[in-house]
Amino acid sequence: MDIQRQIAAGAPGTKKYLREYGDRLVCVRYKYDKAKGKKFKTVEIVVSEEPWTPRRGYVPMNKNVYVRVLAHEKHLQHLVRSAGGAWLPDKLRWRLPYGTARSLGVAERIDWAD
Repeated sequence: MDIQRQIAAGAPGTKKYLREYGDRLVCVRYKYDKAKGKKFKTVEIVVSEEPWTPRRGYVPMNKNVYVRVLAHEKHLQHLVRSAGGAWLPDKLRWRLPYGTARSLGVAERIDWAD
């Protein structure tokens, strides 16, 4: 199914659902199923709300980070490249996911300033 349109609560086309769901309404989506030739209208609503505190120091494993590898460290450059790292000449750093950097053992080389 393809989502063709997503309309935020309060925008034209959501008034009917605002009356029904009030401030719990997040958005209205229009989805299309080409195989079945059908259009679906869905609503996203808030069903519960509770306090939450984000974890300190947590980095998602798929977050791209920038790793310093010196010019003479050819073996390490090859290792990072083989793991899917991309060289960014403007930053003079390698970009790769945090989880990959950890698994390669180069987490201490991450440049957190970028």
